[in-house]
Amino acid sequence: MSSPIRLFITGGSGQVGLSVIKAARERGITKIVSMSRGASSAALAQAAGAETVLLDVRNSDACRQSLSDHEITHIVHAAGARTRASEASILEAYAANVRGTESILMAAKGTATVKRFLHLSSAAYFGQRADLCSETTPGAPTGNYGLSKHASELAVRALLTDSGITGMIIRPGFILGAEKNDHLSNTRFFEIVKTALSQQQVEVALPRDFQFHELSRLGYHLVDMLVSETDDEVCTFIPPGRPTSIGEIAMTLTEIFSSLGMRRSFQPAPQAVTHLPERLDDSAYRAAFSEIHDFDLHTLLSDYVAAVRESLSE
Repeated sequence: MSSPIRLFITGGSGQVGLSVIKAARERGITKIVSMSRGASSAALAQAAGAETVLLDVRNSDACRQSLSDHEITHIVHAAGARTRASEASILEAYAANVRGTESILMAAKGTATVKRFLHLSSAAYFGQRADLCSETTPGAPTGNYGLSKHASELAVRALLTDSGITGMIIRPGFILGAEKNDHLSNTRFFEIVKTALSQQQVEVALPRDFQFHELSRLGYHLVDMLVSETDDEVCTFIPPGRPTSIGEIAMTLTEIFSSLGMRRSFQPAPQAVTHLPERLDDSAYRAAFSEIHDFDLHTLLSDYVAAVRESLSE
């Protein structure tokens, strides 16, 4: 009989971290510890059903002690940042996304219990490009965020080699979802919807084509990867998503706002820069995990508009 999973999540109060907590609980994982830097963010993870510890992921010794105290077996490293400061300074980007990754990796290696380490990377690893990108496509990041995620993946591979810990890297692109929490207003779509609630003409700052991933499903994808059997020392996956375009997004939002009695015109913004590829090949994940989930863009965006309206009315 296998021993129970004892899960530790960095960035557990972020939008992806919270989706992992929800998915882990529904998958029957009862020991979930979320790491946060402040009490307010820890409260979000606690409300989602996780135990919480107040730590800085860059403090490797403190992280190792916490991992040992809780006898952690599996880690989801979802902590990271994409801020204006990190986009303006490569040093800020590395401090946010590389140092923390190295620190939690060293902490994991210093325990006797950690078996699995899942690293939340990004499709920004590939850079902004039009060709179809798969797990084996070489990285060519075009922004500081992508560069730091590329470097963090190198750290995962280097530090887990011959460590006895199985590593997993996942590279999502655009993440869409209406999970109601303090992070709702930090997304690109929030600004689009917020503007549309008060103005008839709205610029949509998105690339011509892109692939999106549904936030509520992403947590399940990460948990399913984490508990899967693999012979690879470090494996990489692109999570399942759905191709879309700025035209489809604009048309869908127009229909949604029309149903609310609001006539809106959504127009592409000039030169939208995202540092993400337009096309992602998720066939490897779908084959490995028999993914058959359908992505209903209209329902997803309708729920998102409703969540933004509720958030702004409070």
